[in-house]
Amino acid sequence: MIKRLKLETLDSIEFFRTGLNDHEYPTHYHDTFCISLIEKGTLCKNDLLASERTILISHPLEVHKNGAFKDNLYSHMRISLSPDLINFVSNSEHIFFEETIIYDDFLFSELSSLTKHAFEISDKKSLETNLTKNLRRLIQKYAAQQTSPKIVKNSTVEDAKQYILENLDTKISLEDLSQKFGMSKFKFIRWFKRNVGLTPFDYIILNRIENGKKMINQGKPLLETAMDTGFYDQSHFSNYFKRFVGVTPKTYQQGCNIFQDN
Repeated sequence: MIKRLKLETLDSIEFFRTGLNDHEYPTHYHDTFCISLIEKGTLCKNDLLASERTILISHPLEVHKNGAFKDNLYSHMRISLSPDLINFVSNSEHIFFEETIIYDDFLFSELSSLTKHAFEISDKKSLETNLTKNLRRLIQKYAAQQTSPKIVKNSTVEDAKQYILENLDTKISLEDLSQKFGMSKFKFIRWFKRNVGLTPFDYIILNRIENGKKMINQGKPLLETAMDTGFYDQSHFSNYFKRFVGVTPKTYQQGCNIFQDN
């Protein structure tokens, strides 16, 4: 189940909840903070193990993969929040969680209850008030303000990423990419993954899926979305969408009704 909400002061929050499953997410990143609440089983994030009733934090643009521990089943809920929203709630910038697995039974219960209620939309004002309060509690107890790092960017890497992003709706071949940047195909793959954290293929697919999510949120039909994001057909789009997002495009579309308090 998935639900996107737009509340009075908390803009575009995504709530996600699974049943018991063994879904394995490929290497990816989000442009949001993701607060995952492990209901049952154990969820692996890279080399970390988040057990039942723990809170698992993923930072924006943090490259990771998730899956079940030793092929067992797990279920979790997730709240996705933009960095701007986190800054608003905390009244500060550059929030960072040094410990990304949090053992706090009270906060787990509060956030879990709020996530479940988000699917009912019975009292949006109460949901917003309590969510803000508990997010502030989470940040105050477990986060710190990180000095904005001076990031030295590799211009060739940025050019490669930008070229891909500008051509997502067209066919992008590894041969063309490697030639454009003066490398053999396999050298380009190794170079790109070393610098970006993803293979060129996964970077292309992930960003096509992110574009697809935005189009679905804007009300674009699924077939048109599949074509406009560079996939061969709707089935191709749907298969990759479920791998990366955890639900089909149709299920995602059904959860994208935006509610706005007046």
